[in-house]
Amino acid sequence: MNYKIGLEATALLSSRLSGIQRYILELSNALMKLSYPASDTRFELCLKGTRIKKAYLRPTTSMDHRWYLPFPGFSCKRYSLVHALDTILPSPLPPRIACTIHDLFSIVIKDYSKPRFRRHKIRSYQRIIKHCNAIIVPSNTTKRDLLNNFKYPEERIFVIPHGVSPRFFRQPSSEPSNKIEQLTRPYILAFGGRERKNFPRVVQAFVLSKLNKDYDLVVIGGIDRGIQDVVQDDELGQSIRIMNNVSDEHLPTLYHKASLLCFPSLYEGFGLPVLEAMASSTPVLTSNVGGVADIGLGHATLVDPLSVAGIATGMHEALAVSKEGLEQARLYAKKFTWEKAALATKNVYKYILHSE
Repeated sequence: MNYKIGLEATALLSSRLSGIQRYILELSNALMKLSYPASDTRFELCLKGTRIKKAYLRPTTSMDHRWYLPFPGFSCKRYSLVHALDTILPSPLPPRIACTIHDLFSIVIKDYSKPRFRRHKIRSYQRIIKHCNAIIVPSNTTKRDLLNNFKYPEERIFVIPHGVSPRFFRQPSSEPSNKIEQLTRPYILAFGGRERKNFPRVVQAFVLSKLNKDYDLVVIGGIDRGIQDVVQDDELGQSIRIMNNVSDEHLPTLYHKASLLCFPSLYEGFGLPVLEAMASSTPVLTSNVGGVADIGLGHATLVDPLSVAGIATGMHEALAVSKEGLEQARLYAKKFTWEKAALATKNVYKYILHSE
């Protein structure tokens, strides 16, 4: 029997490829490879027709795509199954549906989400719980958070870790950008942007550790307004380098050249940067809570993300990791592939399609 599966990928219509967008691209490409050259399953990216004005933001992919609208002949009911790769469920609903829930940050870490946003997310999760035949999560942490906050059959929750692109294991071949070429001192790599990345404490720990004397702190993404005054301090500001709009092709170079990835996030459903740094033979400091603790245990320096002193001490510990330890972490990261993720995801589709 032939099946047509739609991959709801409206989240791709973004000017910035964050973790979710990269998940969509990597998984869809891996699913395409599994179904080539002949298969009983055909895949197609489906995008909300109401977002068609953002069509120019859609990344180039090898998979066919189609816009959907809530009208006969244009809706997602034409698919045997739809996999919502983020939390967007199409309307009207298709006959069978799976959804990936990447994290429950807005529910688990209540103080860092505005009430209106939190209510919106809760409604989204409730709709997923009510209508989805199966839910995919990237870690045991996300599975546990889901079961703690909603009533859903545990046997229909599937833990499928993300993969690591092979390009992070290779020495970067592309020419570094001008911004990267300007990094003349050893540096510690960190992520800014959302509050859950814990960047204010990273800066405080960087100062407390006194590593700013010998290292720069290179930050991918924007920074919170509340920390800008600290970053602009004359003495400290010279050792903090903000890198907005880093292209995906330059990420491997940033990882490979870094002396350390400092990623003590307050909460992550998975935490792909941890594995990408390991693949690049770069030491990793991350949190002892959330999905990053699941994947970092035994191969990263784990710290309490709320302790500035703990992060500062952890930076020194991570920088002292032996070459043997880095090689073990690199081999560990090789276990996470997008091919494995695609195979496991396809098995979820089979479970749904054959469970009638």
